[in-house]
Amino acid sequence: MNFGIDLDGCLADFNSAYTKLLIDESGEDRFPPDRTPNTFPPAWFYEREFGYSKEVEERVWTKIKSDPNFWYNLSPYYNAYDAFELLNDLDTSDHSIYFITHRGGVAPKQQTESWLINHGDFECPTVIIAGDKTPLMEPLGLDFFIDDKPETIQDICKSNTKVTNGGLYILDRPYNKHIVGDAIRTPSVAAALTDFMKGKNING
Repeated sequence: MNFGIDLDGCLADFNSAYTKLLIDESGEDRFPPDRTPNTFPPAWFYEREFGYSKEVEERVWTKIKSDPNFWYNLSPYYNAYDAFELLNDLDTSDHSIYFITHRGGVAPKQQTESWLINHGDFECPTVIIAGDKTPLMEPLGLDFFIDDKPETIQDICKSNTKVTNGGLYILDRPYNKHIVGDAIRTPSVAAALTDFMKGKNING
């Protein structure tokens, strides 16, 4: 079986680091005090919804793209370790695991690989940097894929590839509640993996 896993918003807490930069760069904290993944962010482009200017947004992204450690320094979500354990238990002679993420800046692939080695205890993780993930579903032969981005899930649902036959999961977040279709909604990456592996009779 071939597994595809998104990182930001699924395993890595991009939003905490991003909101901190927005606050530091603007000098204003416009966000609600409750910023747990179950309630925040409410929209994909939430910085605009909370009134941060395009200029502040651009300055923040300039900082991210010039930082050689931004992606490496992201914190994992507390339940990411459950997913890491499940993935590490898979026999790699029978299964392939691809971490597919849309990141830019200084050596994002190397930063991401180091992050996975450090936090996930992976020996040699396979990281693919891609803005449009849909074209990868068929060439990689993915049986399982999970993401949180509404647009990505919608596009894959329309692709009619193997992964849409019971292997496409959407991580439940406030900003993707409106998505309906073939994607299975799940509370965590570990829960999605457990559900999929049970259905396919895969043992860790």
